[in-house]
Amino acid sequence: MGKMKDVIKMISGIAFLRPILKLCDCDCDKGIMLVVDSDRDARMLAKYFETRLNGKIVKRLRKMDIQDIQNFEAAFYITKGTENREALEEFLMEEEFFPVVFVGNKIPSGSWDDNYFLRINTKEFQDEIESEEEEFRKFRKYTIANPMQIKAVLLKLDTSKAMEEYRVEYEFLPIYKAMSAVGYVWRSFLWSTRNEKTAEIFLNRYLHTCRGIVDKFRDYESTFEIQEEVNELTWDYVGAHVEVKFANVEMVGPKANQAMKADCAILYDEDYYYIPEKLMKQICAPLLKCLSVSELKGQLEKERLILCNGEGFTVKKKFRTIDGVSGRCRAFKFVKEKLISPDGFRLEDLYADADEIGGDVDVYREK
Repeated sequence: MGKMKDVIKMISGIAFLRPILKLCDCDCDKGIMLVVDSDRDARMLAKYFETRLNGKIVKRLRKMDIQDIQNFEAAFYITKGTENREALEEFLMEEEFFPVVFVGNKIPSGSWDDNYFLRINTKEFQDEIESEEEEFRKFRKYTIANPMQIKAVLLKLDTSKAMEEYRVEYEFLPIYKAMSAVGYVWRSFLWSTRNEKTAEIFLNRYLHTCRGIVDKFRDYESTFEIQEEVNELTWDYVGAHVEVKFANVEMVGPKANQAMKADCAILYDEDYYYIPEKLMKQICAPLLKCLSVSELKGQLEKERLILCNGEGFTVKKKFRTIDGVSGRCRAFKFVKEKLISPDGFRLEDLYADADEIGGDVDVYREK
């Protein structure tokens, strides 16, 4: 609880305080990449920052497009995934403002290593941004009015609990130090405008959030073995969730038919599984802590785990119930052989409904 509030404070705070962070040797060494679910989300969140906090959207990575950004602002660029790597890195290394790159579709080639990534939950961000706008306005007014007090706080950062109680890896020290510095300035603001208890509760939560962000940086340093990961996640999820039902597309029983209404059914034929998008996201939730939904879909297609019809990642699949009623469902078309267990089992061998295959197989599920 409160994590997205902390993220908003961190990004807007580094941007606004960057001139004094530099002065007090608390500056970050480069910008950050925010991973969201889609380009639509990226555009929306960038616009929120631009209109409600202190930032400007950059449409191109050219000097002439960034020359008017102030040293207390963040610059938001939405990556297309096809940019020149050097141009993107040069943008992230800018020191005259705080650069932020939104990744809504595909993480640019070569950017997995040596960059700072942060996964953003769009809904949580939307829920928090409006309440943060007024608070941030007061925060800016406070920092402008108290520069010497802010400087004194930052000069003590190296001996603070943020730096002494958390052993950050040396290569992540600059960004963690900048994050922590923002937290201590916010504590000073809250102590001054509210009370000590509120300030300390905030700081403890904020530093916990920052440490969680830094701990995940390593997760982005190499790409995933996507087939192995999805295979394992699918078997783990299905084994632990009895509500997931299986049915052959030509003989969908009543349990599976009911489960389809809740996107909890996996249909199959001889060669493919048909998994609805909602269920796929739940199965792949651990991957989506790092990857955007768009990135995950792209990797599934690239590695040929799913087959697409050229008009999107999902297909409309015709099915028939055991009563002879036909229908269509939209789902990801997973290649069955990609989801075979290490022992050679198919998912339906263990988890198809008993009334469809003539035996009690739910005993294989975790209760």
